[in-house]
Amino acid sequence: MNDTTPIEDTRVTRRYFRKFDRITQHMARVAGAMAAEGALGKAEVTVLGRYIAGLTFTFRALSLKYL
Repeated sequence: MNDTTPIEDTRVTRRYFRKFDRITQHMARVAGAMAAEGALGKAEVTVLGRYIAGLTFTFRALSLKYL
């Protein structure tokens, strides 16, 4: 069973990775807003920031691989 689909149209590929870029940017904004409201502590913001950065860099690397 093959659970992958080749992406041959670069427009589709670019749109796919732009979506993830917007998602990670939104996650960072939400974390910032929650920190400003006092809902997240400094340690939590640090951890979330690292995870968000890791996701951002991973999807950027994948986009370079497939574009």
